[in-house]
Amino acid sequence: MKNHKAAVLLIFAVILSFAFALYYFYGSMAVSIFSRSNNLSISYKSLNVQSLSKFRFKDLEVIVRGTKNGFFAEEADADVITRSNNIKGLYLNLRNLRIIGMGKDSESALKNLDDLIAAPFSDFFVYKSVTAEVFPIDNGVEVKELTASGDLVRFSFGGSITYDSFIDADISIFFERSLTGKIPAELAGMALTDREDGWQSLDIKLEGDFSKPALKVTGRLFRLNIGIAS
Repeated sequence: MKNHKAAVLLIFAVILSFAFALYYFYGSMAVSIFSRSNNLSISYKSLNVQSLSKFRFKDLEVIVRGTKNGFFAEEADADVITRSNNIKGLYLNLRNLRIIGMGKDSESALKNLDDLIAAPFSDFFVYKSVTAEVFPIDNGVEVKELTASGDLVRFSFGGSITYDSFIDADISIFFERSLTGKIPAELAGMALTDREDGWQSLDIKLEGDFSKPALKVTGRLFRLNIGIAS
C-alpha cells in the first residue's frame, strides 16, 4: 500500500499547496517564490489576475521537486470566496487534469483491491473537471466537496489537514459500468457498491499522521483497516 499512500496524498497536498500559494501571495513572482520554498515546480503558459480575487492559468503544471509526480491541467481557475462568517477561501476549478508520474496502467490492470484504490491516480485517466472549495481553519485547512469527474473514473474528497501534519478525510472512488465490467467479478461483487446512476463505488477513510495515515476501506461486503508504513 505504500505506493498508494503516495498517490492518494500527493494530489491533495499539491492542490492544497497551490491553492494557498494563490490565497496568501498574489501574482506570478509570489507563485514562483512559494513554489521554491515548498519544493514544488510550478509552471504555466499564462496567468491572468483579475482584481486580486480571480486567477486564470493556462497549461498549469505542478511537480514535486526530486520526483516526477504532480499534475497538469489545461486550464485552472482560482476565485477568492467568502463564507457567511466572513472567512475567505478559494474556489478551484481545474479542467482537463491529468496526474503525472503515477504510472500509466490501463483499466485492464484492475485486478485487486490495491489497484482499485490507486486507479484514480493513474496517468491513464483524464479528469474533465476538478472542483473544490478550500478554507483556512484553526491550525490547518479544510477541503470541501473536491470532485474530480472523468469519463470512466471519478472521485470525491472532503476533510481537513492540520499544520501539525494530521489528516482526517473521506474519499469515494466511482467506476463507470464499462470499466467495472473489466474488474474480476468476485472482486467487484465484494468491494464495489451499486449507485443509482449505474456507477459503482468504493469508500476510503484516511486518518492520522500525514506521512503515515491509516486507511479504512469500506466495500460492499467488508471493512478493512490498513496501517501504512512511512
